[in-house]
Amino acid sequence: APGCGDGDSAADALERAVAAAADGVERSPQRNPVLADAGVVDAGARGLELMLRGMLAGLRGEELPEIPADLGEIDPDWLIRRLDDAGTDGFCTELVVAGADEAALAEPMRALASRGGETLMLASERRGVRVHVHTREPEAAWAAAEALGEIRSFHAVDMAAQSAAAHAGDGEAGVVAVVQGAGFTQMFRELGASALLGGGAGDNASVAMIRSAAESTGRADVIVLPNQADVSAAARSAAQAPDGPRLHVVATANQAEGVAAMLAYARGLAAEDAAAEMEVGRDGAVAGAVTLAARASGGAVPLREGQPFAMLGGEIAAAGDSFSETVAALLPRMRAAHPHGALVTLYQGAEVDDAEADALMDAVCAATDLEVELVAGGQRPYHWLVALE
Repeated sequence: APGCGDGDSAADALERAVAAAADGVERSPQRNPVLADAGVVDAGARGLELMLRGMLAGLRGEELPEIPADLGEIDPDWLIRRLDDAGTDGFCTELVVAGADEAALAEPMRALASRGGETLMLASERRGVRVHVHTREPEAAWAAAEALGEIRSFHAVDMAAQSAAAHAGDGEAGVVAVVQGAGFTQMFRELGASALLGGGAGDNASVAMIRSAAESTGRADVIVLPNQADVSAAARSAAQAPDGPRLHVVATANQAEGVAAMLAYARGLAAEDAAAEMEVGRDGAVAGAVTLAARASGGAVPLREGQPFAMLGGEIAAAGDSFSETVAALLPRMRAAHPHGALVTLYQGAEVDDAEADALMDAVCAATDLEVELVAGGQRPYHWLVALE
């Protein structure tokens, strides 16, 4: 190393490296106006300095240096000003897309980016292409990514709600919804979810992912809609964490139940009261899921491989030779479970084309005296979610 004499020990060299690193840390605000504005030093440089100090202490047989108690602290007022300056337009949206070309993804994502495209970053990694984009339409980012590859992860947080939480601290609860499909992403966004977390069958949201999404809302209390039976357990485990936001789980078994719960979401209520209202909304609907059998099975409703069948309340409720026949057989079971229901909503999955969807709606309209609505959900793997409210 420059300046090292023949008689220098490793400890002597490290001592000079520590001094040079400390000097570089103190000078870092001069090189970065953002650091100077925040009144902090470069975090990576400080980390390197501490590593070198630890190595030096180890060589000398000394105690490791104490970490300053205020290390990493940022003035909250500066952070709020920074959020204001950066803008709070739309959703901060992050995806990892497998099997997609970075250049091909850049074009549609650039069109979706708010603030003239300056809030778009793409980077290739082992799992695929990581996309970070600020957009008013996170559902369009989902659709664009799904058209070009396979979505491995998805997370979107409402920046306006995040900024409001930092400013006001008014105690209003945020909402995290686990979503699958561009259509459902749009619905939960429009109904007021603070953060959207991707997840589907075989790709369940984990405890850590749920905690991270809840923390991203900036709220002290967060209501979680797992929207899958398998995710409810992870959500309840996430709610047991001793630190971070308090989580209130409204156990929704699918996204149709989640929409019913969101329709009852009332801003301004205490978290416990808001969650209770959403549970009432969820209980005011019954929802079935229709897909194709992966393999043959026996039981009360025997199935052939590839046959359409319907789940209701965690059990196989009906089967048929077509989706229309299966839904027709499912509806009486749903009406028995919810005799006062007046509206049937058919949520169209990603693998169902529009002509098939229109045909199913016509068949359901002909088979029932209830009002029927068709909505593009874009979910997988269920070809249809059917809700009766």
